[in-house]
Amino acid sequence: MKETNREGIWQKIEDGIPFEIRVNPELNQLLVALAEIMDGKKVMVLFREDMPRDDDWQPIPLLPLTWFQVPGVLRNSWALSNWAKMASHLFRPVKTVWIGTGVSSGRLAWIDRLMGYHLHHASQWVNVSNINIPGVAFPKHMTGFAYREWKVNVRRLMMEICKEIHLRGGVVLNYVEVENSGSDVILNDRISGDQKTVIAHSIVEGQTVAQPEIELGLSPWAGFLLRVPFQNDFLELNDREGQLKASMGKSKDPELLADAILESLGFSLKKTDWNTRLLHDLKLFDKPPSKNLHGFHLMVAPNVDGPPVEDVMETAFDISKQTGISFVEFRELFYRYGTAMDGMTEHAYQLMNQMRDHSIIWNEVTEKYREKFEWYIPKPVKP
Repeated sequence: MKETNREGIWQKIEDGIPFEIRVNPELNQLLVALAEIMDGKKVMVLFREDMPRDDDWQPIPLLPLTWFQVPGVLRNSWALSNWAKMASHLFRPVKTVWIGTGVSSGRLAWIDRLMGYHLHHASQWVNVSNINIPGVAFPKHMTGFAYREWKVNVRRLMMEICKEIHLRGGVVLNYVEVENSGSDVILNDRISGDQKTVIAHSIVEGQTVAQPEIELGLSPWAGFLLRVPFQNDFLELNDREGQLKASMGKSKDPELLADAILESLGFSLKKTDWNTRLLHDLKLFDKPPSKNLHGFHLMVAPNVDGPPVEDVMETAFDISKQTGISFVEFRELFYRYGTAMDGMTEHAYQLMNQMRDHSIIWNEVTEKYREKFEWYIPKPVKP
C-alpha cells in the first residue's frame, strides 16, 4: 500500500502535461478515472474539501414488485455479483423486511427460485407484530417477509478507488481549490497555500443528489432495513448511526416522504423536520464493470479466488482478539478496511506495550492508518 504524503504528492505534480481531471467526483466518475489510469492516461482527482472516508452503507433494492420488473432485477443481481468480486468486503448481502407488498407465499417462493435463493438465503415470513420499533405499530392485517438484497459501502469504495489511482501514479488530493483559466487549471492548496497551474485535457465536476431524509426520533429495529410500498415507490426505514431514519426509495420529493410517513406510520411532520442526505447514483451497478475493470480487485479485497469473506474475517479476528477488541467491533472495522486489518492488528499489538485499554489502542490504530494511507488531516484548514 502506498503512503499518501500530501506534500510529496503536491510537489510531484508535473507542469505541461495534460491531465484528465475530476473535481469532487461521483462514484461513477472515480471508476472512469480508475479505468483511464489503467489505460495509461494521466489522471488527477481533486476534492475541494475532505474526501469520503467514513462508512456509508447504501441499500440496493432487488425485489420485483411486478412481473415486468423480473428481467431487470435478474440482470441487476448478476451485475452486483460481479461488482462484489472487485471489493468483497464493501458489497454485502442484507435481509430487507418488506411490509404490505401483497406478495403471496407462492409468488415469493417463485421469486426465490428465480433468484437462486435457497436454504438460509431463502425468504422468510415475518410476524409484523414482532417488529420492534418503539412507538410504531403496523396494522395487524399487514404481512411481511425478509428478502435477500444487497448493500454497498459507497464512501469506503470511493476511498479505496482513490488509493488505487494513487498507487498507479495518479494525483489524488483533498483541500484543493480549482479555477479554470482557458485550457489551464489553477490549483490552490488550502493546506500549504501553494499554487500550481496544470493543463486539462478534460475536466469534469461531480454532482451528487440531495435526497430528503427524516430522523424520526425513535430507536431503530437494530440491524434491520424495512421497506413499505407507497405510490409506485417505497418508504425506507433504516437503522443508520443508531437512529431510525426514513426516506423514499426513488422520489426526491419531501412532500411524498411526509405523506408516506403519515399513511404508513401515522406521524405528521413539519418541514423543519426534513433533512437532506447526499447520495451517489447507484444505477452504475445495474451493469457489470467495464471492460477495463473486468477482473480488477481492490488491493484490500479479502477473498480474491479464496474462501468466503466471512471466513477470512473470522480468521483475522482470531489473530486480533488478544488485543481486547470484541468480535462486533472487529467485524465493523474489517468490513471497512478489508485486509488492511492485518497491518492494523500488528500495530495494535505493538501499542499493547504502552497501554492496555483496547478502545484507546484501536482508536490510535485507525487514526494513524487514516493519516498514513487515506489523506486524513487531524486539524484541517478553516473554511
